[in-house]
Amino acid sequence: MDQPVKTRARSRYRHARVDAWIGAAAVSSAVFIWLIAVPAFGPERARIHADHLPMLWTHVGGGIVMLFAGAVALRIGLTRQWFKWHKPVGYTYLAGGTIASVSALLRSLDTAHTPGLSTG
Repeated sequence: MDQPVKTRARSRYRHARVDAWIGAAAVSSAVFIWLIAVPAFGPERARIHADHLPMLWTHVGGGIVMLFAGAVALRIGLTRQWFKWHKPVGYTYLAGGTIASVSALLRSLDTAHTPGLSTG
């Protein structure tokens, strides 16, 4: 008797849905950076931010670290891959958030800047 031919089922990537969501979060973070952070460093804003540019770079840098470290930590936590890195990436997220928030708080205590949205 002939045996039925066994075909190998197409293997599916287990974490495709999680990676799609994390990728979408990373793309939305990049869009946010492009729309909010980049205009603050443009030539028309150079005069407005000249006296506090290092603090602005510190705030934006901490926020960027926070956005992307958060996405990485979330992916590690959801998939359990490379789980030994979950805690260090989480601490990186917290450090970025601390740096961004402290620099923003210090900047908000200076009343020389125009009230309202800090970039405009």
